[in-house]
Amino acid sequence: MLISGMWMVFKKAGHPGWVALIPFYNLGLLFEIAGWPFWWMFAMIIPGVNLFVYLAVAIDLAKSFGKHATFAVGLALFPFVGIYVLGLGEEKYLGHPYRHQT
Repeated sequence: MLISGMWMVFKKAGHPGWVALIPFYNLGLLFEIAGWPFWWMFAMIIPGVNLFVYLAVAIDLAKSFGKHATFAVGLALFPFVGIYVLGLGEEKYLGHPYRHQT
């Protein structure tokens, strides 16, 4: 179910949607859309660290679409709903959340 939601998010972010079908690569691309380097997805296998990384990436993913951190908590707790809200919503991909800070 997450595949079709990720497909829409990838298309909004300017990437091919079919990447959602490739395990691990789709997670790495989701990290990159959120502004995290691809290799951080490997931190998801470390117990304890994975919870921090998962929440931090959810926050940055929400911010990259113009959503607040409160939406990111919902995205982290209910990814099946949150990913569709990002994919089907009217929000546009703004780029990495920290790209435009001085």
